[in-house]
Amino acid sequence: MSGIRVAIFSKYFAAGVTVGALLCSRHCSWMLATHHADIQQHYGNIMRYAEQVTSLEEMLGIHEKTTGDARNG
Repeated sequence: MSGIRVAIFSKYFAAGVTVGALLCSRHCSWMLATHHADIQQHYGNIMRYAEQVTSLEEMLGIHEKTTGDARNG
């Protein structure tokens, strides 16, 4: 009787471990997908701000050249 109980316990334990591992891997893949989207959005914002800074620097550079010419002229 004891051998049968051990076999049944082993069977259900193995099934539980398998289901747990599958759920864990599924949850991890979901978390990675969620964070991947957040990271892409974050770097997209950084690129947008970098473009805005570049255009502001160009505008200020043009403005400084214009006022520099006016002062020298």
